[in-house]
Amino acid sequence: MGTGCSQDHDREVESPEAKAKGCCYAYDSTRDREEEIPETVQQIQNFSKFERIDGVYTGQWASGQRDGHGGIVWSDGSSYTGQWALGKAEGQGRFILPGGSSYTGEFKNSRAEGMGVLVQKGGSTYVGQWAQDKQDGFGVESWGDGSIFCGIFKRGMKKGHGQFNWVDGSSYAGAWDLNGMCGPGMHRGARESVYRGQWQDSKFDGVGQYSWDNGRHYVGQYRNDVKHGFGCLTLPDGSRYEGFWREGKMHGAGHLKEAKAQTGRVAQTAFNLEADGADQDESCSNLNKKSNRSAASRVEHVCLRCKKAFVRLMIVDYST
Repeated sequence: MGTGCSQDHDREVESPEAKAKGCCYAYDSTRDREEEIPETVQQIQNFSKFERIDGVYTGQWASGQRDGHGGIVWSDGSSYTGQWALGKAEGQGRFILPGGSSYTGEFKNSRAEGMGVLVQKGGSTYVGQWAQDKQDGFGVESWGDGSIFCGIFKRGMKKGHGQFNWVDGSSYAGAWDLNGMCGPGMHRGARESVYRGQWQDSKFDGVGQYSWDNGRHYVGQYRNDVKHGFGCLTLPDGSRYEGFWREGKMHGAGHLKEAKAQTGRVAQTAFNLEADGADQDESCSNLNKKSNRSAASRVEHVCLRCKKAFVRLMIVDYST
């Protein structure tokens, strides 16, 4: 089965609260793009009917068995025309399924084996290697909308290295497993965004780097499609955040360097998350007093006591 996929993530958005404060450092995990990996081209089924006796065979025989060239038509409308050996489909042949889909290629022991082409009624196709009626080896899948996959299959599923090109111009090249993007790979978005890094279940997961078409750049850790762990985000104006993230948002120990193109001023703010230590016993009021480090930046602290760590969230105010 195909795996749904959405990449080109971490779109910069402004929340109502951020707009009210004139802030620009407000992020969520809203996705720019909703790309789907189409369903894998249907595998050949019901080849066991070669053993059935309800079909009508016309062709050559040898020693009481189908042998040579011949064709058979079954009661459900499916048919096979091609070579036979010792009663089995063997060599080149064409098998037509009841719905109108067809396989043309090599057979061995009445199974698709070797090179072959599967054309489905809906227009999707697979051209490549087969083993035991399943895509196995190198092959090319294409769909009616223009999407195309070129790579390695194992037992009917994408597994190994491959490249997928979507109709909107975006593409992925890298490792696959169980029909999903899994392992190291590179994705290019339709708007020239680029992600290079680790994947899991067709999502960013692990260490990676993402470059947007507007000049933003992130290098660090991802989990389940969003920034999570340690990473560094650089904005086009030179502003830079280096620190920890949680579920796509700045969360934990970090350092922000803010560049202001209008005045040339640079405001730097360091903040920290400590699960243990002296800060854990301080009150919220004391923390807030210590946070007034510059007129250009404000650090808001949220103290969750009772065995909870301090969470200090950064909001840069451009209205000052």
